[in-house]
Amino acid sequence: MKKRIFRGVATALVTPMNRFGEIDERAFVALLKRQVEGGIKAVVPFGTTGEGALLDKKEKLRLLEICKNTVDIPVIANCGGIRTEEVASFSAEAKSRGADAVLIITPYYVKSNFSGLVEHFYAVADRASAPVIVYNVPKRTGVDLTLRAYKKLLRHPNIVAVKEAGGDTVKALSLHREVPSACVYAGDDLLFLPFLSCGAQGIISVASNVLPRAMASVYDKFVSGDVGALKEFSAVSGLTESLFAEVNPIPVKYALSRLGYIENALRKPLMPLSPAGRRAVDKELNALERRGITL
Repeated sequence: MKKRIFRGVATALVTPMNRFGEIDERAFVALLKRQVEGGIKAVVPFGTTGEGALLDKKEKLRLLEICKNTVDIPVIANCGGIRTEEVASFSAEAKSRGADAVLIITPYYVKSNFSGLVEHFYAVADRASAPVIVYNVPKRTGVDLTLRAYKKLLRHPNIVAVKEAGGDTVKALSLHREVPSACVYAGDDLLFLPFLSCGAQGIISVASNVLPRAMASVYDKFVSGDVGALKEFSAVSGLTESLFAEVNPIPVKYALSRLGYIENALRKPLMPLSPAGRRAVDKELNALERRGITL
């Protein structure tokens, strides 16, 4: 059986910025420490939530360095892209800079066929010499990895897990049934519990930026057989839903700024949350604060 990178909740970190669009390293360190204190088991910098597509390579490597200097939990570097050689090269560099694993999205826009996808991931896994987590998010890429593709990819010794953000619990359950050793991570916060019930080992979460303790507690309760997992998850599901009312990471950055952890700053073409979105997030944050849930 391949070694698990983590079990439980990993956080797809936001990238704090100031109003000039520069990375706020002090706020980033504070967020990292808060994640560890909240029971988070791994962190993923410069992914979709971290505005990775809007950061340059130097900025990404700096964020990776800060992560490695701040936390003792696994750091999973998001190294995905379109060009196979470029993805493989950056994955290898991230590994040399201390990344414990790399997260690789299906190549977007070009919409590879089955053999092209397999060759892409195999080439990256060969070159990176780092554990690879395959990331499937068809609503952003236009490509949906099938059960057949997952089974083929997981034969590679360096491909250790999949992050499934296609909302398909049946696929997750089928993979668990046909390849019991496969490690699946949920990629959709609202499907956290359903995926756990289908054999997932945890989640790479957006909501845990705001709710590290609550999300970690949901996992802990679930694996211990505590029926309170559903009650706790339901309690935070309103906020979780509001964090996806507009394109990620727009709402989660607003929520963190509302709580005083970061500035509400994004890189263009991303723009701040709409008034309606702010009202929705405020309503849910206020409700949780009234109920005494740690934020």
